[in-house]
Amino acid sequence: MARTWLYGGASLVVLSAALFQVYVRSPVLKAHGVYRKIHPINHDNCQSIPELQACEKITILSSGIMYLACAGTIASRIAWTPAMDALNATAVLTRSTADYLATYDTSTGTITKLDVRGLSDPRGLNLHGMDVVPDKIDPAMLWIYLVNHRPEPESPYKGADSVIEMLKTRVGTDYVEWVQTVEDARVIVTPNDIVGANNGQEFWFTNDNGAKVGIRRYIDAMFLLDTTNHGSSDAGLQDPPAKPSLIDLVGSMGAQAQEQSDTLQMYMHAS
Repeated sequence: MARTWLYGGASLVVLSAALFQVYVRSPVLKAHGVYRKIHPINHDNCQSIPELQACEKITILSSGIMYLACAGTIASRIAWTPAMDALNATAVLTRSTADYLATYDTSTGTITKLDVRGLSDPRGLNLHGMDVVPDKIDPAMLWIYLVNHRPEPESPYKGADSVIEMLKTRVGTDYVEWVQTVEDARVIVTPNDIVGANNGQEFWFTNDNGAKVGIRRYIDAMFLLDTTNHGSSDAGLQDPPAKPSLIDLVGSMGAQAQEQSDTLQMYMHAS
């Protein structure tokens, strides 16, 4: 009997060690970059643009114009990045330089910070994912879809008040116009990246975790649980908006789309 218990205990230790290695140690070490080797690739022609810092997302149009979603300062990005559990709401609510949208002309090097018109929320833009899409009828008009992590005083305990902002602009102008804020805390939980349609009424986004804060957030990340959602919503100007549809994914971060004929192909980047 003693030998049976001994064998059983040893087997349990081995099994526990294996599960710890697979589900805890490896994901945690990977997330923190332990043992990760960085190899520069094709960087010989890269150049630094010091005027543009802490830009989370860049979209390059066929014209060579880049649209960038940037934090006001690197310090601001470090203080407020909900995806990395940086939830210093006090710092972001009192920052001296707000997040902004900008364009960069790759042929001339001209940088233009875009004025945002019509957005009345005093918290402004708190940028993460972004997509810029030419309109299907008038390519000179652009639809801009943004992930906006709005801060609240209770954010360190509740997480960000995250929404999707829809804006529009025209090629060559120095401003964007706010169109609509889409919010639903049941679905837009921890939005990371977004892909927009060319009709100004539809988008797809990824949640990078199943919870904003708390023990469930850490458990989801540690055990790679299937709680992340990819949602699509016909936002339009309906009241109320159409109910989003959901598809479960694992740890989705970025998103891309490529149009082929009448089909929009989606690519999700897993963490």
